[in-house]
Amino acid sequence: MSTGTPLRDILAHRARKGSFAGDPDKYVTNALKMAAEGRTIAQKFDLQDGRTVSLISRPLADGGWVSTHMDISEQRGTERERDLLRQRERTSRRNGCSDHRVSRGGREYAHDGWGHARRK
Repeated sequence: MSTGTPLRDILAHRARKGSFAGDPDKYVTNALKMAAEGRTIAQKFDLQDGRTVSLISRPLADGGWVSTHMDISEQRGTERERDLLRQRERTSRRNGCSDHRVSRGGREYAHDGWGHARRK
């Protein structure tokens, strides 16, 4: 890609490489509409290679826009892990079990679910 490459061409190239899932023409039409309306767009995309990208497009006074793409894969993984741990905690409490076993550095600890760990 070189300076001045139309957005539609960039998106078509990305689609061929697997980093854009959608219709380039529809995307460009929608982006132009949002910019003309002065609307900011925030979206998240899961790519075929497992990464997650955050996209924020902000309109400019001249009718164009600036888009920021950020790889948030690690953040999303951390959020998923947090959510899974919360769900396990809720399930454990509903089932009357509040003792979790954790192994760190070759030592086993019991965690009571309230942030208190004791060595076993």
